[in-house]
Amino acid sequence: MNGEFDEHNDSVISADVLLQAAELMNDSLREKVHAELAPCTNDQFVQRYCQLDPSFADTM
Repeated sequence: MNGEFDEHNDSVISADVLLQAAELMNDSLREKVHAELAPCTNDQFVQRYCQLDPSFADTM
């Protein structure tokens, strides 16, 4: 995962699902992932977030 956005790569995780999931994320970790990866796909974002907070994978 290099953080590069590929506009031809459709995300499995929709924007609506990511917005709902963001409500449950730790603010500091969410901002850290955003700073590291943006722009990126929703899938890349959640994958990286789950690397930093493995228990969050159960939420998804």
